[in-house]
Amino acid sequence: MNGSGSDHVLVVYAHPNPQSFTHAVLDQIVRGLADAGHSYEVLDLYAIGFNPVFSQHDSTQFIHHTSPGGPSTATPSSAYSSTEQGTRSNDSWPSDG
Repeated sequence: MNGSGSDHVLVVYAHPNPQSFTHAVLDQIVRGLADAGHSYEVLDLYAIGFNPVFSQHDSTQFIHHTSPGGPSTATPSSAYSSTEQGTRSNDSWPSDG
């Protein structure tokens, strides 16, 4: 917690079905945060069209100067910028495939 007694929490959520158990867990997380007086932001990876596939192009942009194309000059994504605003985070997605 930050000295004021409440935190801003970034909740990262990823599930395509709003009727899923994972979404029900999300609902409980944000309810608990609100009840405890915390502010929060939900980052829904499906809603923003996040692509989790790490391609060769991604590798050339982010990995190492020895990768084809050299070092990255890319800027952080809007999702990364959101994580910098949160003082805590919670990641919620299905783990059973």
